[in-house]
Amino acid sequence: MIKNWNAELIDIETAFLHGDMEELIFMDLPEGLNIIEGLDENDDEDCVILDECIYGTVQSARQWAKKFKQTLKKLNFEVSLLDPCLMSRSDEHGTSILCIYVDDVLIIGNQKAIDKTIEDIEQVFDIRKEGKLNDYLGCIIEFSDDNTSGTIHQPHTLNKLERKFKDVIKTIRNYETPSAPGSHLIRPKNNDLKIDSETQAMYRSGIGMLLYLTKHTRPDIANAVREHSRMMDGASKEHLNSLLRIIKYVIDTKNHTLKMKITRNDENLFNIKGYSDSDYAGNKDDRKNLTGLVVYCAGVPVAWKSKGQKTVSLSSTESEYYAISELCTEIIYIKQLLEFLQVTINYPIIIRVDNVGAMFLANNPVLSQRTKHISVRHHFVREFIEDGILKIVFVKSKMNHADIFTKNLSRDLYEQHKKSIMNGMEDKNDDNNDENDN
Repeated sequence: MIKNWNAELIDIETAFLHGDMEELIFMDLPEGLNIIEGLDENDDEDCVILDECIYGTVQSARQWAKKFKQTLKKLNFEVSLLDPCLMSRSDEHGTSILCIYVDDVLIIGNQKAIDKTIEDIEQVFDIRKEGKLNDYLGCIIEFSDDNTSGTIHQPHTLNKLERKFKDVIKTIRNYETPSAPGSHLIRPKNNDLKIDSETQAMYRSGIGMLLYLTKHTRPDIANAVREHSRMMDGASKEHLNSLLRIIKYVIDTKNHTLKMKITRNDENLFNIKGYSDSDYAGNKDDRKNLTGLVVYCAGVPVAWKSKGQKTVSLSSTESEYYAISELCTEIIYIKQLLEFLQVTINYPIIIRVDNVGAMFLANNPVLSQRTKHISVRHHFVREFIEDGILKIVFVKSKMNHADIFTKNLSRDLYEQHKKSIMNGMEDKNDDNNDENDN
C-alpha cells in the first residue's frame, strides 16, 4: 500500500505433473493401456517406470517445488534464504515479488513487472489467471479506495464454524470477552470426569478452526485458544463450555477484521515496533510462564504470539527477559525479510516492555546471583541494542498491547488492546495514548 503496487494471483495447472522423478519407481500398468497397445488384457507381470511425477506419489510436491524454483531462477528471480517461497526480481519493467503456496502464486509489484512475470511463467507452464488479489488461501483481503488502509478476514472459516456449532451455542448468552476475566484453565486430573470421545472430537474440531482464525485474522482470541488447545487429549465439561463461549464470541464479532492502516513516515522509511509481555507462572499446571508479543510494521500488525515458556523462571524479571528474547527473534526475521525486499527500515526498532528489571538486564551485561543461570541464547538481544538496531522503551502495563496475549483481561482493558490490532470497534482515541517512539 505504501508504494501503491498491485497484486495479482495465478494458479499453475496440473502442477504436480511437472516434477522430474529422481527415484526409480515401478508402477502397475494403468487400466486400459492394453487397449492402446492392442492387447486383450494387461499382463500382471508387466509394469512401467515413472519418468515424471504424477499425483499420488509422495515425491510429487517436493519435485514440483524444485522444478518451479529452478525455472524462476532461470528467469532471474532471486530466492530468499529466509523463506524459499519468497522470490523477487527487479529489471527494466520494475520490481515483482512472488509469494508461493504450492501451486498458488501471489505476484506483487508495479503493473508492468507483474505482466512481464505472468508472461514469462506462462511460456513454461499452463496457468490460470485469477485476477486482482481478493481471496487468498481462505483470507479475504480488501483495500480502501485511496489504498492507505485495508482489512483481512476469513468469512469461509467463520461460516464453517457457525454451521458446525450453531445448534450448540444458540442458548449461550452474548459475551464481551472470549474468556472470563482473570480465569485460568487447569488440565483435568486422572479421576476427573471428561467428555465422551464424540464430544472430544467436536472439541478438537472447534479448536482447529479457531487456531486457523488466530493465525491469520483474529489475534484477539490467541490467549483463550492457546489455553484450550492444551486440552485436546481430554477436556472436561467446564472446558467445553468455556470453548463454546469463545466460539459464540467469535461468531458474534465476525465483522471484526485484522487492521491494516498504514502509518507513513515523512522520510519514506518503514517503522517497526514491538510489544512483549509475560505472565509469571501463568500456567497453573506446571507454573511455567506465558509469553505474549505483537509486532507492527508501518502500523500494521504482522506477527503475534501467545505461548508458554519452556522453563520455569525464578522471577518476573527473568520471565519478561525471555519474552523480550522471543520478540527479538520475530523482529530480526521481519527485518531480514524487508532487507531482502530492499525496504529501508527506520532504526532503531522500538521494543516496548513494562518491566524495568528486564530492560536493565537487556541493556547492561551484568552478572548477579539472580541472573547468572540465564541461558546465553537469551542474551543475543544485547548485541542488537549495542549495534543500534534495537531500542527498549518502557511502557505502562495498561498500554502494553501484548497484555492481551498473556491474560484473560477485563472488558475495558480487553477492548482497549483489541482496538490496536482489529477493525470493527468504536474508536476511543487509543492511538493518542501511545508512548512517543523517540
